[in-house]
Amino acid sequence: MVGKITPDDKCTCSNLFYIMGGVSKWSTPNKVLDQCIRAKNGENVRTAQNSVQEVGDALESTVAELTAKRLGLTNLDTQITIPVKHKDLPLWGSLDATAYADSLTIEPDTDADIYTETGKPMFLQGKGVIEIKCTADWPSEDGVPQAFRGLVQAKGQMACSPDTNWAVIATLYRSTLLQIYVMHRDDEFEEKLATKVLDFDQRIQTENYFPAFSQEDTAMLYPTPEPGLSVDLTSDDCGYHLDRIYDNQIEIKKLSDEINESQTYIQDVMGQAERGGNDRFAVTWGSITYKPKPEKIVPASDGYTIRRKSVTVKKLDL
Repeated sequence: MVGKITPDDKCTCSNLFYIMGGVSKWSTPNKVLDQCIRAKNGENVRTAQNSVQEVGDALESTVAELTAKRLGLTNLDTQITIPVKHKDLPLWGSLDATAYADSLTIEPDTDADIYTETGKPMFLQGKGVIEIKCTADWPSEDGVPQAFRGLVQAKGQMACSPDTNWAVIATLYRSTLLQIYVMHRDDEFEEKLATKVLDFDQRIQTENYFPAFSQEDTAMLYPTPEPGLSVDLTSDDCGYHLDRIYDNQIEIKKLSDEINESQTYIQDVMGQAERGGNDRFAVTWGSITYKPKPEKIVPASDGYTIRRKSVTVKKLDL
């Protein structure tokens, strides 16, 4: 594998889930858009690999080889150094691997962790795309990869590779469980690409962000409050959301207090016991072991100010 070879200031298949409007716990369309805008303006937005990412990259070739072997694919290529580009749209893709199928019929086999998008045998012929993922997460029960973990990306890669008509997502879960998911080109998906990709590209050029998708988005979009500036929040919509924040905060505190009270009671009854018996619950009060850590000297750093990710809501005495 050769790493990321697509431009940082363009729409890419690796970010296509977010370009199509998806949101995950890792990112939002605005966070991806902001990275593209900063790259367009000359900033280096790439970060150093952490150890987990390094291991994942090192395993990709092995996963690709094992996938090709299990499916009977030939002419495996894992050293792709040139990005693919959509023939009509400003969309780039970086392929992990490609391979060929010589009139293959792939049978779903849950015992071998091989799944197809239809749940039925699928016929493969010619060149296809292989997208590799490595994760510490657990797989889904139905074998379908999550949309943000390769599914949308592989559809985009096929759209950028007119000589392919099938793709395989090979996901290594928790270091030893390899699940293989086989899919065909999605014509309906590709019909929706133009609107989303062209809109996103225009937003990069004009630096026009989407409405916020999360509190992280709002903190990024409005990073610095203007001292003394006040805004009117007396609309019905604002009143509804302020009530909801305030009332739910009270409810959360109440529930948290109740949980703590009940935890204390049960732990006091258990005493030194590790397990407790109940006709409706399995109860365990175990221990956590922390390994010794060497002393660390924290280097000096400059101070900085960031916007809080949430507003503070206090009830007025009227």
